[in-house]
Amino acid sequence: MIFLGMASWHTARVQTLHSVSALMVSSKEPIHCEINEGDGLISRSRSTLATKMLTHFPEADVLGMVDTDIQFEPTDFLKMVRSARETGQIVAGVYVTRERTPKPTSLPFPGQQWHFVDQDNPSLVEVKYISPGFMAVPRHILE
Repeated sequence: MIFLGMASWHTARVQTLHSVSALMVSSKEPIHCEINEGDGLISRSRSTLATKMLTHFPEADVLGMVDTDIQFEPTDFLKMVRSARETGQIVAGVYVTRERTPKPTSLPFPGQQWHFVDQDNPSLVEVKYISPGFMAVPRHILE
């Protein structure tokens, strides 16, 4: 089972809700979706969601995190979860910020080349940091 956590201070974009709805319908395995709303400190809200998964959903083996202001394809989310399960590591998708000049939410190591293409089996790369806004964490890491 996948525990899908969404931290929201006060709103969620309609595009995000469409993405989550499509994910819930298309997934062949159960997904529990939980929105933690009303907490302006997003790191605390994410921590609250992780604690809820650990204490109330023992059948959940992966915590998926999705920010309430992004849009995604269900297949990309499921690829990310599959990679987290296979590697036993935190896996996240790169997306861009909503700024005048968009920037990636992740930082590669110096000299590392990234190629942004849509692939059935994208290769994983180690990064200096990654945003948790589109991420999958295996349960054992949280434990």
